Amino acid sequence: MSVEDVKAAIVEANTLLARAREAFLGATEVAADGKSIAGSSCYDSAKSEVAAAESTFKSAVDEIDRAVRRFDSAIQLASEYRGKI
Repeated sequence: MSVEDVKAAIVEANTLLARAREAFLGATEVAADGKSIAGSSCYDSAKSEVAAAESTFKSAVDEIDRAVRRFDSAIQLASEYRGKI
């Protein structure tokens, strides 16, 4: 594999990573919408299941945010490597 082939493969991988990143961002929006709907439906509820669901939504969004940061990091590092070869 030539250097140009490696560079092209990195560009392709970064394109796929960017698509995955966008999908995860979409999932963040869906989770936030779900949390909002659940929150308004269960307003002022003292049930433990409601608190657990709110916590679970928050955890899901936090995990998605972490994944997006990892995608960003991978794209950046691959781009830096591509620039050095």
